[in-house]
Amino acid sequence: MILLGYGFIQKIGSRDFFFKVIIYFALFSAVNHVYLVVNWAIDNPININRLRLYAGKGDVIELFGFIFIFCRKKLQINFRRKSYVKIAFVLLTISFLLYFSRTQAVAAIVIISSIYGYTKLNKKAIIVISSFVVLAGGFFWYLNKMEIPRSAEGLEGFLYKIKNAPKEMFSTDINVNNRAELWDKWRSYEAKLAIEQVLNDRSSTLVFGKGIGALVDLKDDFMLNGKLERKIPTIHNGYAFVFFKSGILGLSLYFFVVIILYLKAYSLKSANAISIATNNLLSGFGLYLMFTTLVVAGLYNTNSTVPLILGFILGVEHLNNLSVNEDSDNRN
Repeated sequence: MILLGYGFIQKIGSRDFFFKVIIYFALFSAVNHVYLVVNWAIDNPININRLRLYAGKGDVIELFGFIFIFCRKKLQINFRRKSYVKIAFVLLTISFLLYFSRTQAVAAIVIISSIYGYTKLNKKAIIVISSFVVLAGGFFWYLNKMEIPRSAEGLEGFLYKIKNAPKEMFSTDINVNNRAELWDKWRSYEAKLAIEQVLNDRSSTLVFGKGIGALVDLKDDFMLNGKLERKIPTIHNGYAFVFFKSGILGLSLYFFVVIILYLKAYSLKSANAISIATNNLLSGFGLYLMFTTLVVAGLYNTNSTVPLILGFILGVEHLNNLSVNEDSDNRN
């Protein structure tokens, strides 16, 4: 998928084409999503969990469409009709917020901050990041002081999911017999079993993993996606997933790719504004993968277009580099 996206952009030969196509597809998706939300709200009481099951829990194309139209000046995406751009921005923002997605919200903040250069470590970035960490820490402290019932609906239900997020991902103390607790910590449960099954195998498995066709044994039958399952091929925690399939070697390679993407922000000391913004976008994509790999498997989410979009952006970066080299040759 990465190679397909990269090759497509090289064949088209236009950076604007990629950004605009993503925005247009995002708009189409946003109209459909808002329609579904309105249709649900007319006939049902407010319940965020049920709304998300009905209208969708998130959309990668909308996420990047929202980011690109938000950062259109920085990325130098040119539109003829400015009034249409404002309408598109409002529509994408409304749809984006109505997903009530913690993952998408954090991803948008991270990538937008990166495009504007705030994730490249310098004095300004350290101040911004430190401020964000303090605010986020204060918000979680306040949430943990609140008594929010697990069965809460509407905004309270959404706040409960935010409050539960750290336990959902990092908890190791899980009572399997308490199904409510288990579902709240399901991501942790999957990851814990995957890691244990590698560590309890032979020593070579630690290095090379259990193989691409290996299944994670859940130790019991669970109703997943409408079917009783005990052994599953994929899990939410992408780091545990890569470690389970390909061991320390595969996990090291994955970290290497993600870090290389993040370091793109440092690779251009002097270049045109478009190249800098694109490299910052790739850097933000690396941070996005660091985060989403923890919660929705990152590049290995089989239902995601993330690898394709990464290929598109790498293709745009290559076009920018060709343009920079041509300008340099012309000056010489």
